[in-house]
Amino acid sequence: MAKEFKTIEELVALLKSRGVATDEGTKRAIERESYYAIVNGYKTPFQDRQAMQSSSGDVFLSGTDFNSIYELFLFDRELRSITFKYLTRAEAVMRTTVAYVFSKNHTEDNAYITRSNFCAWRDYLVPRAFKGDKRSMHSANLSSLMNTLTKKLVVNDRSSHALPWTWAPRDRLCA
Repeated sequence: MAKEFKTIEELVALLKSRGVATDEGTKRAIERESYYAIVNGYKTPFQDRQAMQSSSGDVFLSGTDFNSIYELFLFDRELRSITFKYLTRAEAVMRTTVAYVFSKNHTEDNAYITRSNFCAWRDYLVPRAFKGDKRSMHSANLSSLMNTLTKKLVVNDRSSHALPWTWAPRDRLCA
């Protein structure tokens, strides 16, 4: 269902009608960042769950002000910004290590499109709280990976069939 268009003034009025205190900075913040990014993304800790049981819309805890919600939004943005740098480094290390070990253990051409070179469903790691069917999840994810890799192989058909991340002995890299 599409959201009905509301002006900035209507959005500020909506906040007030739901018990959120606003000030002159509220309008500017909404204009810059979007009501939905701020409020819908960060309202949960400020909601009055008990009052919402008898209401069709959001009801906020007494004393909630827009600035508190906005500060949580800004904190989350800053935290994501700080952690992103380190997560990308960790991802690069993980990606390189996995590609290296895989390529070291599977030296045949196009080893990355051979299903048997990947873990069996019994060895597939899932969170402890996972309640789904591990076998079907493994099969679906492996099929998706194989489709992606096969498409890469077709696109790169004129090349050596090696993906950019595939490790190869030095003599195989030189023509």
